[in-house]
Amino acid sequence: ASACETRLNFRVMQPAANAFGREQLGLSEARTSLLAACMGVGIAIGCVVAGKLSHQRINFGLVRFGAWGLMYSLVLLVALAGRPVPPVVDAAKAAPESFTAMLWPATPLEFFSRAAMVGVGFFAGLFIVPLQVFLQARPPKDQRQAGGRAHHHTAAPACHKLGATFVAVRSRMEIGFAG
Repeated sequence: ASACETRLNFRVMQPAANAFGREQLGLSEARTSLLAACMGVGIAIGCVVAGKLSHQRINFGLVRFGAWGLMYSLVLLVALAGRPVPPVVDAAKAAPESFTAMLWPATPLEFFSRAAMVGVGFFAGLFIVPLQVFLQARPPKDQRQAGGRAHHHTAAPACHKLGATFVAVRSRMEIGFAG
C-alpha cells in the first residue's frame, strides 16, 4: 500500500469504521476493531489481485471497476447502518468474549457489515494499485530517480493535502452530526 493510501486509511477510514461499529451497529470495541481488520484484509487481497490482473502493465479498467465496487460497498454499509440493532449485540457487549468467539459474527447484520468492509478494502486495492503504478511509471523526466521511478517528494505534498482535506471534511461532518 502506498503512503498516501496508508495515511487516508488511518485518518479517515479507521475512525469511520470505529464510529460505524460503535454507533450504528452497537458493537463492542473489540468487535468494532474486527470491522477495521476486515477492511485491512480486503485491501491486502485487492492489492494482490490488482497486481496479478495487471500483467506488468497499467490497467485502468481495474480503476473503474474498483471505483464502482467501492461505491456499491459503501452503499451497502449505508443500508446496513439504517437497520435496528438486534438485542443479541447489546447482550454481547456486557460479557467479555474470547478472540475466537469474536471471530464469528454475533448477528447477520455484523456478518454483512464485515463482508461489506472486506469489499471496501478489496475494491480500494483494485482502485489504488493501477493509479500508483501510473504515478510512479510516468513522472516528468526531471522528477525521476534512477530506474525511472518518481521522487517521493513530488507525490507527498499531494497526499498531505488530500489527507488534510479528508480530515477537515470528517471534522465538519462530526460537528454537523453533533449539533
